[in-house]
Amino acid sequence: MWVVNTARKDQTVDVSVDFAALGLNRGKTVALNAETGEAIALTRRGFSVPVPQRDFVAIHLVELPRSKGGESFYASFDGRREADWALGSSMFEPAGAPLTQGVKGLALSVGREGVRLWPRLHLTDAEGRLAFHARLTGKPGLIFSTTPKQPRRAGEPGVAPIAISLDKDGLAFERLESKPGAKDGQRVSSRGFETRGRLDWDGWHAFDLAWKGGKATLSVDGKHVGTLDIQGLNIGGGTGVALTEAGKFLFGGRGEAVAAVDEVSCFRPLGK
Repeated sequence: MWVVNTARKDQTVDVSVDFAALGLNRGKTVALNAETGEAIALTRRGFSVPVPQRDFVAIHLVELPRSKGGESFYASFDGRREADWALGSSMFEPAGAPLTQGVKGLALSVGREGVRLWPRLHLTDAEGRLAFHARLTGKPGLIFSTTPKQPRRAGEPGVAPIAISLDKDGLAFERLESKPGAKDGQRVSSRGFETRGRLDWDGWHAFDLAWKGGKATLSVDGKHVGTLDIQGLNIGGGTGVALTEAGKFLFGGRGEAVAAVDEVSCFRPLGK
């Protein structure tokens, strides 16, 4: 839905919505700014949204599925390569990645280049949670990482990527340097996740990454690994050209640590 302001001043526009005519259940419907991903509170009649002068705001109205977990994104890969349910893009890249045996059914194979997911709308930089299963090979390499954001102009802050990987010392959860030569990285590990010099991590493992208030916490198989200080995950919340700079999540992609991923879920705050 496009909300257009033709006036020569900024305005807050009240929009009436006939949910039934749109085929939507009002009690299960949420509204998002389709560019920034910001949740918009619904009223009894519709919603209100500020619109700059002689500009527009794109609104994404979507009915949430029946789900006990409240996921904003869920992919089981049982018979399909795309998500069962998604607020934003439902596709993984490359789109032709083959399916293989999964935790409960099928899973998505991860090749040497890894598979990517665009997290916009599913998640926010301020707060969110990503849960997935990964079939590890016991070999070193990258399990998961985010995309860095490079400053477009002097004085603008960047966003350092975070990564989960497996090396000779065990499982690593780290914030990488924000730029070449920087010394602002951070690495955490936890007892119980060390491999004592050998890479004996193989088979399926459950990863849970949650962030809020500038802190990101990782758990694996229900056990706490550690917490990092973060500037965000470069999920993106801008408009216009900023949309093209929003990062993607990468599963695998360096080394051969991951053979497949399954049961990928995202969670985020939603205005109702």
